[in-house]
Amino acid sequence: MLRVREKITSQNWRSDLVQVWLIRERKTTGIASYFVGFESEVSAEDGLKLRCENVKLFLREPLMTCESSVIESCDMMKVQKHQLQTIYDDFEADAAPYKADAACGKGCAFCCTDAGSVHITTLEGLVIRECISRLPRPRQVAVKKALAVDMRCRKNNQSSACPLLMKNRACMIYDDRPFACRRIYSLKVCSKSQHPVLSKQVMTLGDGAIRSLQQLDDNGYSGHLSYILHMLGTSAFLNTYLAGDYRPEEIMEFGKTYGILINRMVAQVDSGLD
Repeated sequence: MLRVREKITSQNWRSDLVQVWLIRERKTTGIASYFVGFESEVSAEDGLKLRCENVKLFLREPLMTCESSVIESCDMMKVQKHQLQTIYDDFEADAAPYKADAACGKGCAFCCTDAGSVHITTLEGLVIRECISRLPRPRQVAVKKALAVDMRCRKNNQSSACPLLMKNRACMIYDDRPFACRRIYSLKVCSKSQHPVLSKQVMTLGDGAIRSLQQLDDNGYSGHLSYILHMLGTSAFLNTYLAGDYRPEEIMEFGKTYGILINRMVAQVDSGLD
């Protein structure tokens, strides 16, 4: 049968959201009969790439969506992910002197439950999606449900803990957490009556890092974690974004409803204020 780069994670038949099916097998005779409506492209490195949009598959094996393969196969995305980490590292280095006396510690999750929204860029959302795809299948299902609950709660102005917070009050994607989580800390122990206390210097450094993140993600958007992941879970939007296209009109209605920012427009406004 077909050999693919990644282990098949879904045991359910799917007929949508197929981005790239990477086939390692050189022998491709008869493969076309399994697909309806696709473009084929021969690659010396990866064999045959079948880019499918809203196709129906007639394979005898479960379908693999290959989101992580899509990300890793894009050289530009690799560069951007490296630049993303550089922004994180530069902020941590510059903020370190001011965070030396932070009261934060493992299991302290006030910021994950009571400190408001977790704003991310679409580029950060791709990294988070990749992390979620590596989680055990039952946890992936639980995260998907938690994200849906979080969206409903926030739409109704109800408080909601971060969908990626585990029962032991630890983050399931801590090493790849977005900047919103890296930025915040507190010089005092947080509680319902004591919200995080940050230095003005770190706040200023954080504002600069956010501008850099939005400029890096030039054709993307910013918003609460659940909303951005929902957008990236829509095949039409994901295809447009990964292609490097810029079509804000296509997300206008959703954006207005959920307070999504257009990174390019924000950057233009910021540049006009400088």
